[in-house]
Amino acid sequence: MEPARQAAGGGILRNANGQHIANFFSFYGEGTNNVAETRALLDGLDMCQDLCIDKIQIRTDSTLVVKWFLNLIEVPWHLRTWWRKIQIQARFLDIKMVHVYREGNSLADYLSKQGDSTCMQWNN
Repeated sequence: MEPARQAAGGGILRNANGQHIANFFSFYGEGTNNVAETRALLDGLDMCQDLCIDKIQIRTDSTLVVKWFLNLIEVPWHLRTWWRKIQIQARFLDIKMVHVYREGNSLADYLSKQGDSTCMQWNN
């Protein structure tokens, strides 16, 4: 029997000049990398709303997240609850979704590894 995988996510918000505004990391419990990518996207959108940031460029190394967001492919059934929440948040935001290579997303990958089982952390 395969051990359960743990899902954690993280991200960083920067202004148009690339300066740090805030960052976050969260532990989501058991789940796949797709659960982690989806939940981290929603956490990032929630953070933007909390900080009154409504013009956003999302940079992700997940081609699936980009395709799901742009409705190019169908979201798997087990992620649809989260994607409905993402769609609701996105209606109020001006979002540009951009795919980047993993090397261009190393800080978010680092933050995702900081997620632990106790709480979600936001730093600004």
